[in-house]
This record gives sequence, structure tokens and C-alpha cells, in this order.
Amino acid sequence: MCTVTCLIAFAVKHNWSLFQLDVNNAFLHRDLDEEASRKWYAKLSQALCSRGYTHSLNDYSHFIRKTTLSVVSLVVYVDDIILTGDDLDEIIVLKSFLDAEFKIKDLGLLNYFLLFFSLDLSTKLKSDVGNLLPRPDSYRSLIGKLNFLNHTRSDLCFAVQHLSPFLKTPRAPHMAAALHVLRYLKGTAHAGGFLNNTPDLSLFGYCDSNWASCPDSRR
Repeated sequence: MCTVTCLIAFAVKHNWSLFQLDVNNAFLHRDLDEEASRKWYAKLSQALCSRGYTHSLNDYSHFIRKTTLSVVSLVVYVDDIILTGDDLDEIIVLKSFLDAEFKIKDLGLLNYFLLFFSLDLSTKLKSDVGNLLPRPDSYRSLIGKLNFLNHTRSDLCFAVQHLSPFLKTPRAPHMAAALHVLRYLKGTAHAGGFLNNTPDLSLFGYCDSNWASCPDSRR
């Protein structure tokens, strides 16, 4: 997902169109097992390499074809493919090639990708305060979903990392805080991360000096 986010941001910076493809593999309509997944990626990798695409150095689900005149890049997430670059002719040819090999569905321009926050900063959660949840799996499932969503809603990152340490023995206050995040999400359905197309690629990070605020670790 980090690769997906970076690729989208990079395409926006370069004013490249983003396309989405869906692969109609039969095994993807059943429970996805590791062996089937491995065979699928191996077959896709061989097909792309035959057209001059190479793996990214940091992520084997990311493929790049770069020449002196153009670049085309795609990333694979299960049965979804995001395709972008500055060579529209090659993108059209690649779509046809993949369709012949794997029976893909061309979804056109990318509009939504795994899309559908925040936490009350005054909340101080402790691991041993509050009643244990009768169904701890409900909390674990909710935090897992929020953890997945923070790839596209970066404003969730703080809340998710704050709620994740309580997965082993979640208690009522932890669930209350998680539900607060859901209410925040409901009220900010229109919100999202802004990706600008300025050429500046500087990366900025921020932190505060809220020392010893965690009642458990005193950090």
C-alpha cells in the first residue's frame, strides 16, 4: 500500500493519467491461498518481463519500463492493477496484452482504490483500566479495518497507532475510543489527503513535545 500511495503521488506530480485494471482470475473468486497467489504473481511477472518491464528494487509488486523517451509504471494489489506513465501508446498496448494473457477488465481512469480520522486528544487510555470486552474480536476486527484505511486517510495514523497496543486485552474505554473514530469518519466522508502537482518532492514530518503522556510506558 505504501507503493500504491507513492505511485499515485508521483503520477500527480508529473500530471500523468492513472488507470485501473481488474484481473478476472478464477481463483480470486475463492479464498486466496498462498500457493495460488505465488503462481499468479509469477505468471504476471514473466508476462511483464517479456515486454521489458522490471521489478522495482523495493517492491516486487511494482513494475517499471523505462526508456530514454518514456516511462510506464504499474503496481499490483491482489487482483487490482494501477497503471500510469507518460507513454499512452504503450499503456494502450499493455492493456491489450494483459487482457489477452489474463482476461482483464479495463476500469478506465482511477477514481477509487480501496477507499470508502481522529481521536480525542484528551483521551488517556490505559491497558488495565475498564471492563474487559466480552467479544474482544470485535475490537481487533475494527482496528484491523482502520489500520487498512489509514493508507488512504493519513489523518487516521495517530488514532490507529494509539489504539493498536490494546489488541491483546481490549477494554470498554478502548472500544469507546475506537467508536469515536468511526463517528469522526462518518462526519468527514468528504475529506481526503490532498496530492498537489507542484514539482517539489520535499518530505516534511512533524512531532510535538508531549513527553511522558502514555500512562503505561511514560513516553
